[in-house]
Amino acid sequence: MKKHFPVVAMTAAAALLLTSLPAVSAAELPHDDIYAAVNGIDAPSVGSAADFAALDSSDEYELYIRQKEVLSVGASAASQRRYHAEFMLPDTTDEVYLTGLYADDIEEIQQSLIDSYIDGQPMNLENLHFIDAEKTKEGDNDDNLCWAASCANILTYTGWAERAGFQNEDEVFNAYIQSFTDNGGFQRNGIAWFFNGTALGTNSGLVSTKIRDYPNSGGYFNNYAFDMVCNYLNIRSATEMNVMIDLLKSGYGISPGVGISSGGVTGGGHAITLWGVVTDTSLPEDDPNHLRAVLITDSDSDMTEKTDHAKSKNIMNLYPIYLNQAGQFSFDYANDLTASFEDFTYLAPYSSSLPRERDLATMRNKVKYPDLCFDQVYLSDNRYNAEQKKLYESGTKLYLNYNVFNAFDKLYRYAVSVERTLTDAQGKQVFNDTVTVANRRLDIAAVTDFYNDQFTNLPANDYQLTLKVNEKHQAMEAYYYNNTYTLNFKMRDSYLLGDCDGNGTINVNDTTAIQRLVASIDPPDAKAEERGNVTGETFSINDATALQRYLAEYSDNPRIGTKQLHTVI
Repeated sequence: MKKHFPVVAMTAAAALLLTSLPAVSAAELPHDDIYAAVNGIDAPSVGSAADFAALDSSDEYELYIRQKEVLSVGASAASQRRYHAEFMLPDTTDEVYLTGLYADDIEEIQQSLIDSYIDGQPMNLENLHFIDAEKTKEGDNDDNLCWAASCANILTYTGWAERAGFQNEDEVFNAYIQSFTDNGGFQRNGIAWFFNGTALGTNSGLVSTKIRDYPNSGGYFNNYAFDMVCNYLNIRSATEMNVMIDLLKSGYGISPGVGISSGGVTGGGHAITLWGVVTDTSLPEDDPNHLRAVLITDSDSDMTEKTDHAKSKNIMNLYPIYLNQAGQFSFDYANDLTASFEDFTYLAPYSSSLPRERDLATMRNKVKYPDLCFDQVYLSDNRYNAEQKKLYESGTKLYLNYNVFNAFDKLYRYAVSVERTLTDAQGKQVFNDTVTVANRRLDIAAVTDFYNDQFTNLPANDYQLTLKVNEKHQAMEAYYYNNTYTLNFKMRDSYLLGDCDGNGTINVNDTTAIQRLVASIDPPDAKAEERGNVTGETFSINDATALQRYLAEYSDNPRIGTKQLHTVI
């Protein structure tokens, strides 16, 4: 449960101090070495960030200094009126990704980057403004509503709040304050109320907060089932952290839940909003040290003394992250407090193309009628690891784990069955059966046990896995369109990089095979070219030369001889 954890004399930094990472310095550069490429087309060189003002309305552009790309800007996937930016910190391998930016924020980032690269100034962003619902210090009506403030942030960022008639995150937060008691809760419950008016167990003792005028509030989007646009994931490793970052970059609103502790003693939970990340590009994504820092807004960071939430400053804070003794990604929060990532809730950006319920036979009311959906579905090559990939080696045993969620406020009194179907790219059905996952009932806001299937000896192909619950509509539900879950993945054969002829060993015959393919003596063979492309560049005679050096033990190419997966079938 995410609730407010008391913070004594907490103050927030008034600036986004990127210099809290390794110090930066830069050699002086002539101003005429700065230019931009708008939508991939080079623009005239410019002398300062002020000259980029006309680019704010462009879809995408890149800022170059001495032909090195230092900034990439584009419209946010969540809103065309906000932007995202990616930029390298000078003289480091650290890359910053930030979203939810305004045009003025982009101009400040540009100017600070140019000043840093040209004049060697530290990069210090002081005037960025972000979506940041804040609590007040006066009164007792929002002390524990950090989860609601974060809901307000991601609803505003993803465009749903505007579609519901709200002007900004402060208005949304006030709607939560008026509708919920001042107690701890979960972000997903807050989204369920906003979309469908459902308590999702909130008024049943499962969480502390209660909806005051239930069920006569919320429900701003009754054609959409909240579970089709919002979900959550536990964070156990770098894999889940990277999933969270990928979703952020795809335009999703991200609200992490963190555990707050002091001296190793856990004291409560807290909800924050994620807007960016700093990563070390010299390290692979699965290395925990690849993640350097997070950029967040926090409803506790700059609370106003007044009762008007809109008077609070909207400020983002950067926190370097590290692994604690329990292996959790953590950051030093305030004073002697530590925050550790436990889970995150993610909300899809509004789009007119998002699926919604169109079947008139459904009731579309999660308060009065049942509604089944899939809670979490994992396909993995490890029975006990939720790490989910899209690409696996042919023949690998795969484990499918899933459960069904009771996403309504009434007891479900029927048996719950799931049909599971696996088909390949040619439409051939590889697997199909139906299993009962709950015999008689499913409690309010409850999930079934995780069920496990195994798929073995799947050959190289593209596959689609489809799960359907209550497919025959034996029981009336609020929504039917959320009864289906689809997952796509690929199986590919493995090879040794450099084994062009594919016989399992690397020798001089592979050099000859490369030369024959390059000279068009042998017919084109995409898989053979992939095996022989040891340079990673365009397949050419250079690959034969690199392989010859490897065989003569002169090579410094560490990839030759490593196991790879084909990209083609």
